[in-house]
Amino acid sequence: MTVPTGMRVDFSSAGPGVCRVWGLSYTGTLSANAGDTASVVALSDDCFALSAGFVNIRRDTACADTTPPPPPPPSGPFTLINADSDMELTAFGDGDSIDVSQFSIAFIDHLNVRYEPDTGFSPIGSVVFDFDGVPAFNIEQIVPYALGGDDNGNYHPVGNAMTLGTHTLAATPYSSYQGMGTAGPGDTITFTLYESGNVPPDSGMAGEVVNFTLLDADAEQDIRNLADGDTIDLSALASPNISIRANTNPQVVGSVKFDFNGVNGFRVENVYPYMLGGDIQPDHWPVEMPDGDYTLTATPYSAPQAGGTAGTPQTIHFTVISSPFQRVAVSADHSQLLAFPNPAGEQVQLEMPQGRRGPVRIQVVSPMGNVMLREQFVSPTDHWNRVLDTQQLPPGVYIVHITNGMFRRTLRLVKR
Repeated sequence: MTVPTGMRVDFSSAGPGVCRVWGLSYTGTLSANAGDTASVVALSDDCFALSAGFVNIRRDTACADTTPPPPPPPSGPFTLINADSDMELTAFGDGDSIDVSQFSIAFIDHLNVRYEPDTGFSPIGSVVFDFDGVPAFNIEQIVPYALGGDDNGNYHPVGNAMTLGTHTLAATPYSSYQGMGTAGPGDTITFTLYESGNVPPDSGMAGEVVNFTLLDADAEQDIRNLADGDTIDLSALASPNISIRANTNPQVVGSVKFDFNGVNGFRVENVYPYMLGGDIQPDHWPVEMPDGDYTLTATPYSAPQAGGTAGTPQTIHFTVISSPFQRVAVSADHSQLLAFPNPAGEQVQLEMPQGRRGPVRIQVVSPMGNVMLREQFVSPTDHWNRVLDTQQLPPGVYIVHITNGMFRRTLRLVKR
C-alpha cells in the first residue's frame, strides 16, 4: 500500500494504543489524527516508528500534544489605540509588524500609541516622545502617556504623521514636567504598519503630480481644477475658506511635499488626499491666502515624510483677489482669528471675537505636518481667547488650525 502526499488513511477504528500496518510506504509527511486535533509529526517522534516492515502508529493524547503551541500574544511597552473609540488594539515592541486591516478603524491617522514607562523609575513628571526624527513630537505630563495626546483617556489621533510603513518611536520619562529634570530609562523601537493585501507606500514608485484642484474647505467640495496663471476671485465663491489638493498618478503615493510661496516644505502630506492645508477626513483645513500672487509646487515621493525617491513635480502660479463688498460680507459672517504677539516667545494668545460658544479645538502644526501642540476646551461665550504655552516649540514657522463650531480658521505663527 502506497500513500502519496495529500492522501488520507483513516485508522480511527483501531482505537487508542499501538496499531501495526503491514507494508505501508509513503511520500511526504505522515499525519496523525488524535481526537479532533490533527498533528503533523516526523517518523522519529513517538507517534511513528519503523520495525521489520511495519509502521507502528500510536494513537493517544501524546500524539495530539505534538501540535506546536500558538505563539504568545504581542507584548511590549507600547499599545496601539483606536483614537475614535479609545479602545486598545494591540501591544507591540521593537521590530513588530502590525496588520492594521484586522482592526475597525476609519483612517490610519486616527491611531494613537500609549506608553507604559519602567515602573522602577520614580517620580515621573513627564514623558517625551520623539517620532520619526522629530524631537519632542509630543510631551505628556500625566497618565496615560500618549504619542498623540489625550484628555484623561480620551485619546487624540496622531494625525498625518501616522502612516503605513516603518516608523521609529522613542519615549523617555523625566523626573520633572516638560521633559526637565533627570531622564529615566526609556524605550526606542522601530515598528511597521501595513495592510494585508496592500503594499505599503514605499515601493520605489513615486509617480507624478498631474494637476491641482481648488476646494471649498467649509463645504468639503471641489470647486474646479487650477491651471498655471489662474485667478481665484474669492468674491465669486460661496466661502473664502479654500484649500488646494494635489492630484497624483498613481492616486496613492508615499507622500507629497508642498513648497508654497518661497517656503520649502510648507507642508508634507503622507495620506491621500494630499491637501495644501492638511486634513483629517472628512474635514479639510483652509489656507489663509490674502490678495496677491502665489507659487505652488507639489512633489510626490515614494516613502512617507518626503522620503525615498522623488517623482515628477508640478508647479503653478496663480493670483487671489477679492472685492471690497466680499470683504465686508466676510467680516459680518465669518469670525477673524487673531494671535498676539506674533512672532511669539514663550506664550501666544489666540482670540476669536466672533466665534461660537461650545467646543474649540486648537492644533499647532509644523511645516512637515506634525502636530506640535494640541488643546481642546469649551468656550461659554462667542468671544473667546486662549493662551498657549509655546516655550517648547523650536524656532520656526507653524500653522495654527482652529475648529470652533462651523468655523475652521488657520493662521501662520512664527516662533522666535
